Amino acid sequence: SGRAATEAAVPTGPTGHAKKPVTYVSLKDARAYCQHYGKRLPQTFEWQYAAQSTDGRLYPWGPKDDATRYPPQANRNNTPQGPADVDAHPSGASPFGVLDMVGNVWQYTVRRLQIATNSIQSFAHSLDV
Repeated sequence: SGRAATEAAVPTGPTGHAKKPVTYVSLKDARAYCQHYGKRLPQTFEWQYAAQSTDGRLYPWGPKDDATRYPPQANRNNTPQGPADVDAHPSGASPFGVLDMVGNVWQYTVRRLQIATNSIQSFAHSLDV
């Protein structure tokens, strides 16, 4: 096709899904994708910091649950819903403007499970936040 062998093809996904989150990716593949671009998955405390900041909020938007700020998990007939478009709930953004931190799809971090207790405060302190 004329493209260099080392250049990765950019996946396009199914028609009509350009704004959907990527799903059905293994942790191994997610790590390989990041490594290919010289990046890495976030640490758990980095992800939590991006979602909640350091002001004690429980949700990215504040202290209380608000189902209008994230995708429904099922419709009225209790039929599971697929992922929503990544920009479908802008009022659910974190203090840093990050979307879809709650309720759309699971996100990977460096480790499958990592205890994040108090690590947000330590991380923020290292940034002088």
